[in-house]
Amino acid sequence: MKVTNPCIGVCKFDATTGLCKACFRTRDERKTWKDASEESRTAIIALRPEREKTLIAAGTAITPSKSKKSKKDAKENSKKDTKKKDRKSKRGKKKAEKTKKKKNKKAKD
Repeated sequence: MKVTNPCIGVCKFDATTGLCKACFRTRDERKTWKDASEESRTAIIALRPEREKTLIAAGTAITPSKSKKSKKDAKENSKKDTKKKDRKSKRGKKKAEKTKKKKNKKAKD
């Protein structure tokens, strides 16, 4: 089963622990998430409850119930990712069309 990214689009780090106040990962864990193995991701997720308790006890955790903005940010980030993918696919199509036109032009000559 694929382990989903716990990011909610807030990315604010606690100075004492170095953990993200929203997803409870370290900076390195956040940066390497995309390339991490499923085992590594599972291990990181397993640490979340304890990390969350630590940050809640310190009063620095950001939970979705505490922050309506975090849900809004997560939606906006999702929209941005979708738009980015759409732009990339359009560029790819345009490039393919140009290449095809060049080949057709050379074939005619």
